[in-house]
Amino acid sequence: MSSTSFWNTSTKDIEVTDGTIHHYLGMYTSLMASYMVKGGWMFQVWGSHSPTARVIQGRILRNYGGGFAIQKRFLKDKASVNLSFYDVLKSRWFAFESYNFGDYQMTSIRRWESRSVFVSFTYNFGKLTEGKERRENNSGGIGDDVDVPISQ
Repeated sequence: MSSTSFWNTSTKDIEVTDGTIHHYLGMYTSLMASYMVKGGWMFQVWGSHSPTARVIQGRILRNYGGGFAIQKRFLKDKASVNLSFYDVLKSRWFAFESYNFGDYQMTSIRRWESRSVFVSFTYNFGKLTEGKERRENNSGGIGDDVDVPISQ
């Protein structure tokens, strides 16, 4: 599964852009892949990337990261254990460089502790019902395809 977003910001400022309109483009993309194997095992890997983006005051530097997870289902798929690793490369940060405005120039780097490991256990009690079957059970047998009179 993949997702990519693009955006455009338009800015007009008397002091910074001399009153002209400046357009700034940005992008974010992510990718996730899952693979199920026999015996109730599932493996998952993901990553994301934001390239350097210009903004009115300067530029936001690129950012990327990723992780992976391993899951094991058991007890007839009623239970599972999941082990997830986030920010494996310890690359998550926010960095900004301002343009030189004559009186000042600023660089800011903020790195947070995002490298982490999570272990979770899930157990499903009872029978799982999905979609139309669940709606019919909750409505006494009336499904979604029943005609409803239109009031005039």
